[in-house]
Amino acid sequence: MDLARWLGHLKRHWTKLAAAAGFLVGIVGTFVVAPPFEAADEAIWRGMAQFSAAAMVGLVFAAVRFNAPRKRFHWAGVAGVVFVMASVVFVAYQHIVGLRSCIYNGQRVVIGTQYTPHGDSYVRQHDGITCEMLIADHAGAIEELWTRESIVASRSLLGGAYLVTFALFAMAILSVLEAIRLPPSRRRGRQSQGG
Repeated sequence: MDLARWLGHLKRHWTKLAAAAGFLVGIVGTFVVAPPFEAADEAIWRGMAQFSAAAMVGLVFAAVRFNAPRKRFHWAGVAGVVFVMASVVFVAYQHIVGLRSCIYNGQRVVIGTQYTPHGDSYVRQHDGITCEMLIADHAGAIEELWTRESIVASRSLLGGAYLVTFALFAMAILSVLEAIRLPPSRRRGRQSQGG
């Protein structure tokens, strides 16, 4: 196969994967919300989630294609296991969002885990101050309060947890769809017997 034909073949398959991924993103994206990043960063993570969904579609398609039709019932077990994993990871992701972000000016912002010397001093002087009040007192200047390294670590953790959660739910949906799909030969056999 020459390069032009190979690229055309790749483009046709990628278009189908992207369409299926769009379907999954529409479902999973309603409850697995991207981390509270700035708009540019959020777009990158959403794009990566869409790519992950397309990759999951491709992996499931490849597994089904090389799997005998009589083994399709195994997808029900896969769907159950992956759904439980996705649910556990979803709860963990929500917990991490709560720990690694606060509300400022009506929006959630990512915070760090280690105070700067100023942040530490300010918290000690204002016993019982909430995260929201701390950020408001500093007009949203997060990097005055937490070290840049700890903020970056929080962003990475949130982004990674988001991607894993998204990919697992995409896989769970695909597994359920495959589990309920009957092989074409069985459908025809049942129709001809009933008619």
